[in-house]
Amino acid sequence: RGHDTEQLRMCVKGLKGVVESFTQASGRSMEQLISTLLPQVRQIVGDAVGQDGGGTSATASNFLGSPVLAGGATIAPTVLNYELDDESFEMSQISEGFVVRMCSRLDELIDPLRVHLVPKLSDDLLVGILGGMAKRMEAAIRKSKFTPLGAISLDSDVRYIMNFAKDRIDSPQLKSNVTLCKICPPLARLNQIALL
Repeated sequence: RGHDTEQLRMCVKGLKGVVESFTQASGRSMEQLISTLLPQVRQIVGDAVGQDGGGTSATASNFLGSPVLAGGATIAPTVLNYELDDESFEMSQISEGFVVRMCSRLDELIDPLRVHLVPKLSDDLLVGILGGMAKRMEAAIRKSKFTPLGAISLDSDVRYIMNFAKDRIDSPQLKSNVTLCKICPPLARLNQIALL
């Protein structure tokens, strides 16, 4: 009996190396997947904030810069704009903004992949994608002009992104803003910009 227990212990110790190699392989695979998806993420963010051909300069627009369709129908604002007066701030509060559409498109990109991943890898994928999105948004925000109402709107947008992330994270340990910002520095920087 003691001999069997000792053999079992040796077998378990031998699996430690296998587990480490699988962990490293899954980490490398996740990095590869994220780097493959980042160009699409950059395009999604670029379209949402109005960079890299995402703008709609060839069409008529309303006072917020939203394209106006024939017959008076409008679609949601296409570009990031934090230079808001009272009227445009009110409109931004009642209409679907670029952040909602951007997050929806990110969902369309990563949800089909996440359903096939274990929770930890799914969280890693989400954090990697959010990091790429936050870097791109930060670059666009740094080029923007702000009014006090625009700063309030930015804060609202960043809170939406944080809630979007927390709603999709599987690990209960990652569902706080502090922890999420620790594991995703670009998201932390976006949060800091909103606080300024």
